[in-house]
Amino acid sequence: MLTYERLDAVADAVFPVLATIGLFVIFRACHRKQYYLFAFGLCGAAYGMALAYGLRAIDQATLIALSLGFDYSTHTAVVLVTTILLTLMTRRYSAVWPIIWVAYSALMVYQQYHPPSDILITAAIIAPLYLPPLLLAYQPLPRLAAAQPADGSQA
Repeated sequence: MLTYERLDAVADAVFPVLATIGLFVIFRACHRKQYYLFAFGLCGAAYGMALAYGLRAIDQATLIALSLGFDYSTHTAVVLVTTILLTLMTRRYSAVWPIIWVAYSALMVYQQYHPPSDILITAAIIAPLYLPPLLLAYQPLPRLAAAQPADGSQA
């Protein structure tokens, strides 16, 4: 059985690992000369972090979440925006990232960092502010056709 401390270490590692994967995916797009995807990733990451931490700063200054009876979960917010961005940027693994967010949320509840209501309310605030601009800018890369000869003839 995993101890509280080990699960705490796992929870602490989730965002740094996701951020590292996100940066790899973003810079891999640049390396592959997919400049639109590179710019989309950089802008999406910057906007997501500004949104998550900006709302945290507003909440700390105004205590609005506390007055409404919940605690704004910065961890929920940053992991949510990162998993949304990774879902849009990685076609092959797009189903994995939402599962990771759900598992991370369950771990936060299990570890008693936040009750489910804090996580769900934070997600309900972040998602409608983050997703629409991202989806407006999102242009999936076309799937590459099977390898064809350069002259266009069928092999």
